[in-house]
Amino acid sequence: DFPSVVGAVRESDLVVHCGGPFQGEPEVLRAAIATGTAYVDVCDDAAYSRKCRQLSADAAAEGVAAVTGCGIHPGLSSVMAASAVRSVEEGE
Repeated sequence: DFPSVVGAVRESDLVVHCGGPFQGEPEVLRAAIATGTAYVDVCDDAAYSRKCRQLSADAAAEGVAAVTGCGIHPGLSSVMAASAVRSVEEGE
């Protein structure tokens, strides 16, 4: 429940949310915003990421840094693809 999540993150400096599956509502992000706690997750679900993005103004208003979608796909795989493209362009 939401009050329990708020209580769990209240004393933290950073929430690293790795507790997927990332479906449903972004309650952990909402709790981070409510407590002024920075947030990052490893979500790889596009619908969930869109829901998180809809909270962007709320996070900004509370001064909360919130980064979502840092998982393997599309996060890390996109970084690897960009690195491969640079290597080809630079002739490595």
